[in-house]
Amino acid sequence: MKRKLKLLTEFLFYCLLNPTFSWHPREGVTSLRGKMNIYFFLHKTLKKKYQSELQFIRKTTSQDHIYSIIFPYPFIETIKKESIQVLFDKHKNLFFVIHEGKRLYFKRELNTENKVRNTYYCAYIEQHKESPHCYFTDRFNIANSAAS
Repeated sequence: MKRKLKLLTEFLFYCLLNPTFSWHPREGVTSLRGKMNIYFFLHKTLKKKYQSELQFIRKTTSQDHIYSIIFPYPFIETIKKESIQVLFDKHKNLFFVIHEGKRLYFKRELNTENKVRNTYYCAYIEQHKESPHCYFTDRFNIANSAAS
């Protein structure tokens, strides 16, 4: 009970001091939804603008799908994290995945299959062609730009 009261007090204090509602994944999906609900209650025009993203987020129910909160777009469902095959190169002592037919190695600090799988999954969805974080398009591509 004391912990809940402390969290509620911190949350209310935080809301008063920080109307932008920054968030960290360790806070969980429920915390993010709460902050988003308050934010969009206060910013109704933005709520209309991001209606499709908000609907996608509302259907996400599991902590396992936290990335659908960060990237609230259906494209994240094109790859299942569990389907990523992580391999180990004994000679280099590094984990890797096969990406576009080539080995993509991960730094030594990523020393478990699960860490590598999560890292690759995050990079994959962040750089997916439909992600707002992907800056390469048919019109802008480093390979094409270098040739011109």
